[in-house]
Amino acid sequence: MKKIVLLCLFHFVLIACEEEKSLKAEYTAIMNYVIEVHYEVMPEMSELNTLITKLQVKIEAEENTGNYKKAQADLKAAHHFMMEWMTDFSEKFPNALEEPTFSDDKLKKKLELLKEEEKEVQEMKTSVITSIANAKKLLETEN
Repeated sequence: MKKIVLLCLFHFVLIACEEEKSLKAEYTAIMNYVIEVHYEVMPEMSELNTLITKLQVKIEAEENTGNYKKAQADLKAAHHFMMEWMTDFSEKFPNALEEPTFSDDKLKKKLELLKEEEKEVQEMKTSVITSIANAKKLLETEN
């Protein structure tokens, strides 16, 4: 009977360790993806700022500026989204590049937060890329 109890206990410990490894692996994979998207979008910020300036020149020089103002507002909103996302992310995950050393409960909570960040970083990327593409298209068609 003792052997059965010990075997069951060992089995449960093994399952718990596997779940923890699985949670850490999922956490690490999502964190790497979020950081990768951020690194992918960050260089676009200089392009975004350049387009804001180009659109401002058009707005100041022309009478019919509705399309330029809309494109510029979209670029500014994307810029703001990026800045807000970075601030928020760094507050939630100050040691993002380090190996997670959380307890199981904290790891589960952090993983849920990270999944939200994964969605948000993708939205931020879409906002930046789309606003840049739209502004470029507008400026190209007007020239």
